[in-house]
Amino acid sequence: MGDDMYFPNNEYVPNGSLDKWLLLDTLSETPTTPRSRLTSYWETRIKIVETPRLRLPLSWETRIKIVRGVARGLAYMHNLKTPIIHRDIRASKVLLGNDFEPHIADFGFARIINGSLSHVSTQVVGTRGYMPPEYIQGATMATAMGDVYSFGILVLQISTGVRPDSFKVERNGKGVTFAEWAREKVAQNLHMEILDANISRAGVQESGVVEFLRIALLCASYLDTDRPPVREVVELLKWIPT
Repeated sequence: MGDDMYFPNNEYVPNGSLDKWLLLDTLSETPTTPRSRLTSYWETRIKIVETPRLRLPLSWETRIKIVRGVARGLAYMHNLKTPIIHRDIRASKVLLGNDFEPHIADFGFARIINGSLSHVSTQVVGTRGYMPPEYIQGATMATAMGDVYSFGILVLQISTGVRPDSFKVERNGKGVTFAEWAREKVAQNLHMEILDANISRAGVQESGVVEFLRIALLCASYLDTDRPPVREVVELLKWIPT
């Protein structure tokens, strides 16, 4: 299986980045941390040529396709002979091809890992809302499980249409995270109620939504030891009805 399935190779990417399809604002970014040696290599391979078109909301089936593709891409990265940890998985880092096949892009924070699927870093990296709790709390070890958490948040975003980096809910004067909010709603069996209102309900099976959100929240578990390896996530996603 070639890496071009996940990393565009001077490829025509007509649908731009996923964040635009989720009605997010795309902001220019100025890196505040040293960029890895992977950056220039991957950036020279990526060629985004977006065709102007009317954007309609992504269907449930297309969202599942995108999530499955991103999971396969991460599994590929994490299971290379010399694994790669992305460390900044989010909607703007997912590029969409002609048939909405996803490609993981922008390896500015990525690290090549020798052996242990972990990397000691002196700086906190990632994006607010997607960053795993252990990174926020000061952990210096970047791990594959950190990518899994960010992926879980991305899946919740794709499901609900809620923007993680601007999510703000307070209860009793204390902030509630996006994952905590989603977990509470799921516990109340409000799966369909929190589904993005832009998704047509025609043909959407509630059992599939329930399982989709279960997988997302499993990946976004607070403890990294409770998160599944992404290769297992790939298998779980195969059973989601479309």
